[in-house]
Amino acid sequence: MSSILINALLSSCHDRDTLFNTLCWTTDSWPDTERVEALTTFIDGIGKLPQSDDGDKVAFSTAKRDIFLRKVESIIWTQCLPLLLKVSDGDGACKGKSVQDGRAEITNAVCRLLSVCINTLCDTAVSGRVARTVLPSFQLTDGETEEEHPGQGEGRLGIDVAIEAMSVILPTLSSNEELTTSILSSALSCIKTLSDALVSKITVRLIFTLLNSYSEDRIASTLQFILQDLCSWHKSDSSNTTSPVVTGRTLLCFTALSDYLFSPAKLQQHTLPQSLSCTRPDPRRSLQFWRILQDGLTHRDNVSRKRALYLLKRCVALSEDEALEFPSSSVSSEDNEEIIFRWAPDRSKLLREFWEDYALVMETLEENQIHVVRPVLNRIHTLIQTAANDSQGVSLFHPSWLLGVYQRMFHSENKSVMREGVDHLLELQVLRRPAFAQAFSQFIVGPFMDVMSESSLFHRTAGQSVGECPELGVKLQVFMVTFFSSLPQENRGPVLLQLVQRLGSQHWCAVPVLFLSRALSHLPPCPLLGPDGLQALREVLRCTMITHQVLLRGAAQCFLLNSTLSLTDVTSVTLDDVFSLLVHFRADESLPRGTPLWNQLCDWLADSEGSFIPCDRESADGTSTSPERETVRGYVQHQMEFFLRVPAGADQTDSVPDPGEAELLAKAILLCVDIEGRTQRRSGGEETAGVSGGMDSLFRPLLDTLSRLHTNVYLPLRKTDKSLQLLLRLLQLTPARHPAAVEKEQEDSVTVSMEMLVLGVVEPIQEFILRRLSGELQELCDVERAELYLSVLKEVVLMYSVLEWNHSKVQEAYFPRLLRYVLRILEADQVQYYRIYLLSLRLLSFTSHFIHHWIHVSV
Repeated sequence: MSSILINALLSSCHDRDTLFNTLCWTTDSWPDTERVEALTTFIDGIGKLPQSDDGDKVAFSTAKRDIFLRKVESIIWTQCLPLLLKVSDGDGACKGKSVQDGRAEITNAVCRLLSVCINTLCDTAVSGRVARTVLPSFQLTDGETEEEHPGQGEGRLGIDVAIEAMSVILPTLSSNEELTTSILSSALSCIKTLSDALVSKITVRLIFTLLNSYSEDRIASTLQFILQDLCSWHKSDSSNTTSPVVTGRTLLCFTALSDYLFSPAKLQQHTLPQSLSCTRPDPRRSLQFWRILQDGLTHRDNVSRKRALYLLKRCVALSEDEALEFPSSSVSSEDNEEIIFRWAPDRSKLLREFWEDYALVMETLEENQIHVVRPVLNRIHTLIQTAANDSQGVSLFHPSWLLGVYQRMFHSENKSVMREGVDHLLELQVLRRPAFAQAFSQFIVGPFMDVMSESSLFHRTAGQSVGECPELGVKLQVFMVTFFSSLPQENRGPVLLQLVQRLGSQHWCAVPVLFLSRALSHLPPCPLLGPDGLQALREVLRCTMITHQVLLRGAAQCFLLNSTLSLTDVTSVTLDDVFSLLVHFRADESLPRGTPLWNQLCDWLADSEGSFIPCDRESADGTSTSPERETVRGYVQHQMEFFLRVPAGADQTDSVPDPGEAELLAKAILLCVDIEGRTQRRSGGEETAGVSGGMDSLFRPLLDTLSRLHTNVYLPLRKTDKSLQLLLRLLQLTPARHPAAVEKEQEDSVTVSMEMLVLGVVEPIQEFILRRLSGELQELCDVERAELYLSVLKEVVLMYSVLEWNHSKVQEAYFPRLLRYVLRILEADQVQYYRIYLLSLRLLSFTSHFIHHWIHVSV
């Protein structure tokens, strides 16, 4: 409506009060948008009329104006706020429009009415009360979202309605610092919890309105408050899973406020007094601001990446425009390490070219086509050389900027771009410099290890034959050697520990683990791994590699064992730590007895004896002692004593003990015997006699227990199980000799000595097992125990099969007797328990198999 027409209507209206009342609506009705707009126009026009007491028909008398202002204030409390609350609750009709369009239209109309009322009153007290009424609407309760917010709670507006209402109130509150600070704090809290659309709306409608209504000194303090709040938020969430969301949200806010944060220096000097030209905060001085930018440059969301690159360009443009040294020379030398952006006016051309190339590379990496990315790889070389050759005082280019380039390539959807990034990093010669190696260390154990879990990177390239190491595997080996050799000595151990822990903390396919293990095995010998390192290797062996293909897993185990022998700091670990790791190297995959790797392990243990930290040993009376010098034999003897120590009152119906303890002790015993044999052979002594005597003393506690199996009926069942488990693993780890080897006298002194020792106790073992299998096994847990007994019998029979001079009656009497017992159970009505039925079938299968095997051997 034309302003001339409105003024004419208002000047000719004789009964303004009646017109005022006509345009208002009752609190329980839903007014048309046109009615709200008409009332807005009426109040705005009347409020602009001059005040006079001389009888002017057009002007307002003081008394009438006071009555009018009271009515205007009443409109705020009885018309505007109730209607906004109804809009928030979704009450009323939308007059044929969609719900969203109808709500938005009526909300805008009511907020214009609210704005006119507040401006007409010109009373900061009233506007302050209205603001405090709206302010609780910005305070979401725990777990509440913006969708749940409308209508929840007495007198609370929907968040989108509250934003519009508060935006028209703020211009009148600029003098109320306490209230505006509360509103700003609430707005920043909403930025951290609401959707991106509402965050943009809050930034534009609230924060911009505040800044535009402030004086320059208030603008500076407000910007400082916002900068510190957002940076603190990002810092506190940097280690959480929500960190990418926080990064994206802070970048959105900084981008929206960029004209305030990065206003050109020349513009400030012309528009502001000299005393205020430098009051605004400089985000470049905040380390966390640069962390946000760098996180944004590698963000998964392309919009966040573009915002981060935009802010970086604004920082560079501002620095070039100011033509000042940044940071200034007043910054203390202790803070230099925390500064990752610098500017020097005398080197502005070099700096400008560097950042232009950097921006070009980051923009090009947004493409997923390798033919587009490959031409800019030379620019990456330029960036690296510029950063590396900058040796005039403190470096102007922090290496962390280069990491962002590689991380963007690693995150590419195109595997070819990812591979180009990996190849480029593996050939990076600048890592030979300790400073760069140290700067890249956390990137290597983080994003680089993440991308190396991609199996497709290790495919053979064109021209490579089957069985040849992939090109990437060779490059990885050279890279690891170069990288760790370049690291400062004090950082090598922690970085290696983090790398190994990375191998055990996420899912890895077999191929990447194999080539990473191969690369680690070529590192120069150095004491880097302590107890934590051996624990990390255990996690890799028992968790990461447990589902891998057998041949690949065995090869990786060999490489990891080589790495362990060359990189363990023996002065910081115990033999417990060592053997707890060795038990996970399986004999049928990587560490069988008699192989070069086994012999290498024996030599390493022999050379390290006396250097290990002594283990605390608990004696039978409960006291704890620690030897002055730790030896493998002393450790094995104590472990044997501890292993066979079982309380007399142990439960006789327990399940079979964990075989892991027997596996560890059996491997330790054989290593101890082989160590002593190799030591004796090097010193020129008689190996067979030495081995026999050494084994007899080691085996004596076990042999004493085995010899009493049949005669001592009070022997705890758990002790018999553990002794048989240990015997079984010893026999399995020293497999019986082939008959041809016996004829040719190709004797292994350890195997021969063990056979002699076992033959001395084999009869009690057989009698015990026969008695147990012939009716004493009745519980469900005994099925597993029967498997143990049968496995021991199997190893005994295999041992007899190559010792023709010593035949036992196990084949001639025990097996037929056991077979008759099983058949009698199966034929009778006693098979009333399914578990006994299964056990009987297992025994029948076993005995028939070995009777057939014995007949075949005898023939």
